[in-house]
Amino acid sequence: MGRPIELEGNFAHENFLGLAKKEKDAKAYKRFLALHHIQEGNTYVEAGQKVGAHWRSVQDWVKSYNKQGLESLQYHKREGRKPLLDKSFHEEFKRLIEEVQFKKEGGRLKGEDARQLLKEHFSISYSLPSTYRWLHAVGLSWITGRDCHPKMNQEAQEEFKKNLAKR
Repeated sequence: MGRPIELEGNFAHENFLGLAKKEKDAKAYKRFLALHHIQEGNTYVEAGQKVGAHWRSVQDWVKSYNKQGLESLQYHKREGRKPLLDKSFHEEFKRLIEEVQFKKEGGRLKGEDARQLLKEHFSISYSLPSTYRWLHAVGLSWITGRDCHPKMNQEAQEEFKKNLAKR
């Protein structure tokens, strides 16, 4: 059997089971339930097995509660990595994409083209999926039909339509 778990402060008097029942966030629910099992005298391993968590996680939750209280166990929205291209550049990027698109005659601006524009004008290297996320973020859909093929022959199409109607 391992050494006894050090329960500090209000730990023994906290109603973890009641908090778990009221909790809507599944991760916080699991944390509260694990701490309830610790209160009941279970080891980290036993508590972890009962809630489906590794014993180290349970140990970390106990330490976190001992240092910072209940607040440390509840869900906190995490910030991700800050985007390389700030939101203030959204409109400029959108304007640039539309400008280049209108200059192309009948062709399409591809994701790789947009990626190259980011590199040239903003000195930012994004992967292709990230480039598509940026295009979506600025309100540009990348699923569109082409107006006309660059090598399209309007006369040949009209002739084909006439001959098709005769059959």
